[in-house]
Amino acid sequence: MEGSLSPQQAAELLGTAGIPPAQGDGTLTGEPVLIFMQVPTAEGAGYAYVYLSSQGVVLARAAEHVGGSPDPDEASWSELFDHMQTEVVSVRDAAGTPVFAVSHKKVLKSEVTVADAHGRTMGTMRQRNILGRVRFSIEAAGHDYGSFVAATTQMLGFDVRDPADNVVGRLVKVGQLYGVRSPMGLGHAKVPACFVLQLFQRPPLPLLTAAMPIVLDLSMNLDSVTSRATKRGPTA
Repeated sequence: MEGSLSPQQAAELLGTAGIPPAQGDGTLTGEPVLIFMQVPTAEGAGYAYVYLSSQGVVLARAAEHVGGSPDPDEASWSELFDHMQTEVVSVRDAAGTPVFAVSHKKVLKSEVTVADAHGRTMGTMRQRNILGRVRFSIEAAGHDYGSFVAATTQMLGFDVRDPADNVVGRLVKVGQLYGVRSPMGLGHAKVPACFVLQLFQRPPLPLLTAAMPIVLDLSMNLDSVTSRATKRGPTA
């Protein structure tokens, strides 16, 4: 299956991240350790991801919506611009049942809305700064639910913090977040996303926590949202 890992491969990846395996209940919100990987897709098809347990079992899959652009002859300039600045990724469990969706919009800083399977907003995540150790706030129904903050300026790892600023988990990027130097010195090439999320306790809003790897991959991408939008055509 595309994007799956053998138990040995999963163990090796966790070893690289420095996170030990942990057994949960086999669901996306019931695993204390999640592996999140980008899955290759056809040109113009948008991003696709897979969530795995620490044993390499597929828990959920995510896919970006492409196509459905507003009619340029009828839509206003602001509607067209807003569409090009926004990315939507839907997550389904291993059986294909919708779980949640992430809507990411970025001009200078990212703002993300997470909605449940029925389209109801569950919470928002906002990038609070650009320079230094990047921080994202987590809010729901007007309440503060903590944050995730870059452990270093290289942003290869993030601390998950509760509202009292206690570290309750961590999110480790396996490889470089911004990309690596391509052969022949021709600029930088993006490394496919691969994160490991470790939670020290069950979060109050587990689906928002599960969305964090998607948020980071879209927010910290080399290419702007608008640039990515122009490379994608409608799906069949």
